[in-house]
Amino acid sequence: MSPLARSKAILEGDGWYVEKVEHWNAFARKRQDLFGFLDLLCLKSGQVMGVQVTTRNHLSDRYKKILLSPLLSMVLDSGIVIYIHGWGKLKNGWDCKIVQVTE
Repeated sequence: MSPLARSKAILEGDGWYVEKVEHWNAFARKRQDLFGFLDLLCLKSGQVMGVQVTTRNHLSDRYKKILLSPLLSMVLDSGIVIYIHGWGKLKNGWDCKIVQVTE
């Protein structure tokens, strides 16, 4: 199971409606995220959350990438709360470090 699928399953288990909002661009030959930094968009009774999914090794890189986005202020001002899920393999399974992105 991919890290994105793991995050989606956890969020759905917590009652969120989750949509994958990143896609493969065959012409550019790369994945493209919503607003340049969101992999998942989640809704739950008046709440909206965006999630960037990565590995633990790349968590700080993704945080810096999001902070540099010219759209960050607009996304946060619209009420979307942004989190990064950093997945790491343990001996007995997987662990997710969750970090909220603030300006």
